[in-house]
Amino acid sequence: MTIIDKTDFLEKMKHVQQIVLENLMIHDEFANYFNFLNLQGYKRMHENEYLENVIKNRLINRYILTKKLLPANVNNFPSFNIIPHDWHTVDPLTISADYTLKAVKDAFSVYLERMEYSKEHVEKIAIYFSQKGDLITYSFLNDMVKHYDKDIKYLTRYMACLNKAESIDYIMEKQDSMHDEYRDDLPNLVKPLMEVKY
Repeated sequence: MTIIDKTDFLEKMKHVQQIVLENLMIHDEFANYFNFLNLQGYKRMHENEYLENVIKNRLINRYILTKKLLPANVNNFPSFNIIPHDWHTVDPLTISADYTLKAVKDAFSVYLERMEYSKEHVEKIAIYFSQKGDLITYSFLNDMVKHYDKDIKYLTRYMACLNKAESIDYIMEKQDSMHDEYRDDLPNLVKPLMEVKY
């Protein structure tokens, strides 16, 4: 049985939670960003990601409590300012197709960067626990790393197509089906809370 340094464990897990909670805030902003642009499929995608991070945070709290420890408070969040300041004075109905296409490409670029950041930092912490002999925590965190890796692969492929798009039509024709697909996936988001035993 691995003996853990409680302070060290909580500090590392606090960093993981910071990443998850920051991602939650980012997805909330992105949902507003795409809703403002009237891109309902992308809006729903980020609403689902927001909810997924809420659940992920709950699972992290539950996991920490299995160690008979109380999760540390996470605070001091950075401001991401994903939504351009000048949008607050713009009528969304006046936004051009070319501007919307550029805004979508910019947003997906930021999204990909954030997933790469998340994977890199959670993976370092997972490896740290592995080196300390805490393979259960390593496995718990490695599941998150695999999820980030899956997101990165999807976003990289999606952006390769998106960057070749010369008109908004490529984006617009996907919105209704994406909206419905993500709406239908909502019940699956809560399954980890029901299936995980801690």
